[in-house]
Amino acid sequence: MSGRPTHEDVRFWRDDALPGVEARLSAYRKHAFRLHTHAEYTVSLVEQGSTSFPLDGALLSARAGQIVLMDLDSGKNWIN
Repeated sequence: MSGRPTHEDVRFWRDDALPGVEARLSAYRKHAFRLHTHAEYTVSLVEQGSTSFPLDGALLSARAGQIVLMDLDSGKNWIN
């Protein structure tokens, strides 16, 4: 697992007209996150490369062009 990403790797956008909505652009090359859930819904678009995450005991992958929807707190994910 690599260290934390630098500020150059992660950017956030928030708009007062859309309370509770946050957009993030990030680029991770060899970064790994500990297993966790989110208290909010997450929609991810994989633009380049791929990402992997566990679901129901299996390791799933999403590649460039796919969308991952993550349900809040449930640990459930969907790939489109």
